[in-house]
Amino acid sequence: MYERAELDCLLTHDPVGYADLILNGDVEAYMRKVTDYRPLDERE
Repeated sequence: MYERAELDCLLTHDPVGYADLILNGDVEAYMRKVTDYRPLDERE
């Protein structure tokens, strides 16, 4: 869910950067860097 929102935001605000990420980058590494994932039992 968060990953999709992050990619949508990138597409809206930086379409050239989005295209470069999809064509040349490592999408999984990018998503690990920009999203804050914690299991539900660890959240307050």
